[in-house]
Amino acid sequence: MNCQDLDTLGIAVYELVQQAANEAGVAVEVPKHGAATKQKCDELYRIVNERFDSVVFVLDELDMLVGRRDKQEPPFSRLLYQLSRAGTNDDLKAYISVVAISNDTRMMDSVGSRAVSSFTPEDVHFDDYDANQLQSILRRRQDAFHDDVVDDDVIPLAAAFAARTHGDARKAIDPMRVAGELAEREGDARVREEHVRTGQKNREESGVGGRPGYQYTEEALSVRDCSRRFQNWGWVSSKYDWLPSVPVSDWCYRRRSVPSRNVCE
Repeated sequence: MNCQDLDTLGIAVYELVQQAANEAGVAVEVPKHGAATKQKCDELYRIVNERFDSVVFVLDELDMLVGRRDKQEPPFSRLLYQLSRAGTNDDLKAYISVVAISNDTRMMDSVGSRAVSSFTPEDVHFDDYDANQLQSILRRRQDAFHDDVVDDDVIPLAAAFAARTHGDARKAIDPMRVAGELAEREGDARVREEHVRTGQKNREESGVGGRPGYQYTEEALSVRDCSRRFQNWGWVSSKYDWLPSVPVSDWCYRRRSVPSRNVCE
């Protein structure tokens, strides 16, 4: 579940209910609006208990579930508390795992004491992507261009720039995109190393693409027995955005000409 567009605890719980129901092939018996959050939680527990032996809830961008700013405890904290206490309170008979993903390493500072007491995750740190890993990612996205228009040294150079400045897989696409746009603008039939260097120079001069003044850390807080019925808590906080499984057209060029192509056509 992506929490970016969810603004209340009730809506978030209903989204979990809907996804559990879809996976189980059953109907949801509470309305999205007009029902109390407890009713929605009970519906979630009912579906899980009746249809599953174990469930993994993946809460992507959980820090975006903030709701009203005048609340003492944000919805993401209350959601963690509801799920972590469900096994202890015998609301859930199935084994439940939760993976909470956030780009904000300080999110746990805003989690209420009750939720922290239930959650109590363990930190595990992951390194940045290196240049070789970024090259592999960029090669899988090379299909945004026409065949045989990207010089061999373009991807290694773009990956090296990205690894040097941020190690961010999604941002590593930008040097490739900008290089393609420059080649297209200049009427060049190929994307070359000089296009990557020019694009990087322009980005650095404009203050875009440099390493931030602080270093994010990716953390995975995992595997804790909350009770005999509630296991394998996971928390992931990433210093980078994971490269999404979305159409390449989200970042590729909209105009159809050499050397780029719109892969959605």
